[in-house]
Amino acid sequence: MEIEKLTYEDATHNLLCRHAVGTHGYDYHMKCVILKEMPNRRLKLLVFGERNWKRDKDKKRIRYVDAFRVSQCVVEVRDEHG
Repeated sequence: MEIEKLTYEDATHNLLCRHAVGTHGYDYHMKCVILKEMPNRRLKLLVFGERNWKRDKDKKRIRYVDAFRVSQCVVEVRDEHG
């Protein structure tokens, strides 16, 4: 797996993030790919985008996070009737 060739469409998981604004904040998900499982229940991820802005899908960076913050992407499968 070459990191340079991975894109937003290749994402297999979601990273739960929180943007804090003063005493308030909001949660959002960022698309990511698990690159490696690290010791102490942490994951090495390739994360796509910047916060939850749709225009930044081409940005990507490596982050190390606790595994509980990552969930698998849900893929909707529809039959021919809708």
